[in-house]
Amino acid sequence: MSLPQFAWPLTLTWVYRYPDDPGNKVEIRSPTESIIFEDVELWGQTLEEALKQHVIKENKERAGLDANVKQKAINEHYRHAEQKYPGHHGSYIGEWLDGKREGRGSFVIHNNLYKGSWKSDKKFGRGQLIYSSGEVYHGTFSDNLQRMSSSCHSS
Repeated sequence: MSLPQFAWPLTLTWVYRYPDDPGNKVEIRSPTESIIFEDVELWGQTLEEALKQHVIKENKERAGLDANVKQKAINEHYRHAEQKYPGHHGSYIGEWLDGKREGRGSFVIHNNLYKGSWKSDKKFGRGQLIYSSGEVYHGTFSDNLQRMSSSCHSS
């Protein structure tokens, strides 16, 4: 068995059970890793329920601080957390859904900063990209790419 490359916070852990599978599998996912365990009849369900309760509690606490989170608070697949990418010297803090960046968040890598919207782990919608050189792009993004209608200026 290989060890995961990264450690991740519990908030960024998703548990999926496969109840119709005769091997009784459980998949544990993070933004960077996916591990499947077999023959986990009892502890798989217990782990899934414990994680669900933990995440819903954290989401509700966060909803008390952030009105934008209130409607998402009861969804156990929604998360708001920080993930560091040690090998890439980057980090993301923001919203997650099923192991992917989804919603609003900020991503820093190699002293460049993107603040804006994400969809299916890609920059999508309104955002701001600030390069380490001082150039700033405001505009819309689609599939991780900047749209032509964006504006650019130097600070």
